[in-house]
Amino acid sequence: MKKITLFFIALTICAPSLFATKYQIQIEAFNESANQKFGLGIVRHCLSRESWQQMDTMMISDDGKFEFDLPKGHFDLAMMHPGSERFNYSVYSTNTNETVQLKVKLDQRCIPEKIEFINIMGNFNNHQPTEIHKLVYNEKNDTYILNDSLDRSDIDKFYFNINWQKNAYTSALPITEYDVWASPSNIVSDTKQAIVFNPKEFKRGTPQPVVTANSECNEFAALSDSISNMTQFLRNNLSQLRGAESFTPFLQIREKYFSVFLELQKTYGNTYNELFFEPEYLFSTLFHPVQNELYYYSINQNSLKSQEIQESAAYITYISDKALATKKYIEQSSWLPISFYTSAISRNDDELNNYSLNNELNIPHGYFNQFLTNTVNQTNNDEIAGSILLQRAQRVSYMSPERAKILIEEIKNKYPTFSGITNGRISSIERKLIIIKGVEAPNFSVTTLDGKNFTLSDLKGKYVFLDFWGTWCGPCRSEIPNMIKMHKSLPTNSIVILGLSSGDKKDKLEKFIVDNNMEYANAMCTDQILELYGVNSFPSTFLIDPQGKIVAKNLRGSNLHEMVLQQMK
Repeated sequence: MKKITLFFIALTICAPSLFATKYQIQIEAFNESANQKFGLGIVRHCLSRESWQQMDTMMISDDGKFEFDLPKGHFDLAMMHPGSERFNYSVYSTNTNETVQLKVKLDQRCIPEKIEFINIMGNFNNHQPTEIHKLVYNEKNDTYILNDSLDRSDIDKFYFNINWQKNAYTSALPITEYDVWASPSNIVSDTKQAIVFNPKEFKRGTPQPVVTANSECNEFAALSDSISNMTQFLRNNLSQLRGAESFTPFLQIREKYFSVFLELQKTYGNTYNELFFEPEYLFSTLFHPVQNELYYYSINQNSLKSQEIQESAAYITYISDKALATKKYIEQSSWLPISFYTSAISRNDDELNNYSLNNELNIPHGYFNQFLTNTVNQTNNDEIAGSILLQRAQRVSYMSPERAKILIEEIKNKYPTFSGITNGRISSIERKLIIIKGVEAPNFSVTTLDGKNFTLSDLKGKYVFLDFWGTWCGPCRSEIPNMIKMHKSLPTNSIVILGLSSGDKKDKLEKFIVDNNMEYANAMCTDQILELYGVNSFPSTFLIDPQGKIVAKNLRGSNLHEMVLQQMK
């Protein structure tokens, strides 16, 4: 048996000093085999992210027995064994010094009832085969096999992906790999043999693990799942507002689930208070009626209606609700997700100052900014401090690139384990700070969607306007009417306009361009071009003069054509 105390308690802002709840867990596999180990992962619960993107702690056991302590709060457990379906389970630690005993019998690995296609990805998603690398069904033996058209020289492990939604494993799963937990997929370890997937090795349908507990764990797990499913359902419906005829049906769904949430909060709020902090915040922000209305008009490119909403009294109420929910979350929760520091807290001061609501809400000027500063000074966690400072660097990079450089250097010197250093985000910001007004625009070549070659250096003598965008990006879509107006207003013999789409599939992009009458040139952007220009936010625009130098960045808005024309004089 392995006993471990979680190392990530430093993530908490006001971490409890008492490790109150002891967990004793016994996992049974669907099938036992020699030399196969059990795995248990623990992550602090967060509705605003996919919980299994990153485990805070992972443990391995030979016999399926685990014993550990958890501080007060909401945690998700992932229990795994090769050949068995992973089981995700929510627990809530209290201050009662109780010992929770859980016995879990895992079910057989499951795949969908209907297989539409099977694809593969290699080396923990670092290598993605193309469309031609889908597995082909073999009726003779009811298996799927990959045609031998893949260069496997630099790949030693593969995932099987089924219908893009459901994944499967083989019994050779190396459960000590973090990447495997993040992307639960089938591993093929011997690439010298044909790549074959056999559906008969798996159960069809939904897994049915068996759980017994000596506490109210099952009640809490069911409650947690109910709230998580509710917020996920709302997120999915929110994404369907794109192209919808009205946002009213979503608001009706939102009101229905908000009523359910309030009833759950009334019943269980005193017992499991921390469970309700984040969903309450989500209903005050992401699912706020005014925010949903604004989002609807933004993605449907109705800039006039969006502006009307932002100038209304209802929008001021929305800002008030959001600020109060954020402040409550900060002051009552013993733990905050890292994304909350950058995506939720940082913009509140600006909005409150714009509407002078601080006194009415009893929130001092600079409250949120000071909280972030205090967090950076007090935390021992590089990920939290690095995320806050990187977000600040990104915000000031437009108006004060020198200040952004100082912040970047501070991150590199003080927080060396911050993931932004290793995953390239810091390098991208540094590149962005180099590509500024007055420098020569990096040269590149692409083929536009209509088959023409575009090489920047060949266009000297003309102005060039580059727009980095994507169909998935609401602000990008809102800018399209301005781009079209500019294209029609400015003389084509003196300026060339090119849209560089990132994160889109070619067929979807082509249809979108036709549907929106975008007559200026567009091309699929590559990662190399994004890196050359330091683009890490969308939309990003660059105006390049006839000598090939950048004369303006991030021009956008209803008077875009006038701003560009002014630069051309």
